[in-house]
Amino acid sequence: MFPTEKWRIQSVMEKMWTPNICLVQFWAPIKVNGSIFLSTADQPFAFYNEIDKRLSSYRKLCLDTLIPIDNKFYSYSYREIPFGPPGRVFSRRLPEYNPNV
Repeated sequence: MFPTEKWRIQSVMEKMWTPNICLVQFWAPIKVNGSIFLSTADQPFAFYNEIDKRLSSYRKLCLDTLIPIDNKFYSYSYREIPFGPPGRVFSRRLPEYNPNV
């Protein structure tokens, strides 16, 4: 990640406010054996208000999850829903907020 991107992400995360306990994490495309996947590994994340056991478990699960995003696994048609919220957000190129994931 370039320093300017890291600064922009950190700046946005510092401005966020929520009364709820929440996890904010980023997914980025990575290449594994010639295929492209979304991964949270080595990406910024933050817990807000306090660390919650359920959210901590979810974060650990996400670290072990690779979501396929290349044409070998699905097409970028809006009619087809990719694998969960991260795949949907990536394919539509729009931010998304998911309470109670």
